[in-house]
Amino acid sequence: MMGRMWAVLQAVNSEVEPALDGLQINSKQFFLMAGLTNGASPGDLARLMTVPPSTITYLVKQLEALGFVSRQIASEDLRQVALSLTATGRRAVLKGEAVMNGAFGARLAALSKDELAQLDSILDKLIAPPPR
Repeated sequence: MMGRMWAVLQAVNSEVEPALDGLQINSKQFFLMAGLTNGASPGDLARLMTVPPSTITYLVKQLEALGFVSRQIASEDLRQVALSLTATGRRAVLKGEAVMNGAFGARLAALSKDELAQLDSILDKLIAPPPR
């Protein structure tokens, strides 16, 4: 089952990669930016994306060079870094979301209303913590 869910994500990523390339980003960079709330730390993003902090550092450096992300010293702790999307980064996220939504939407269009409702219910159950 996990392999099939992964396959769906990979199929969508493969489909949207050319459009994301046109935005000068890849899917990892897109998901980082989409998950970035202003003031988030690299550690916050590493936990959210379940990747090593060094991966986040690498991606943030790339996104900074492209002008999509800026980093500041966190006001509450001068040892910490706070990340923010720039205006250019926000535009790229909006365009990337449209591309992702289109790719997922095309797949979801193959489902009936009942199947969509079932999928939604199943996903809610999979997201929720398991009963103890």
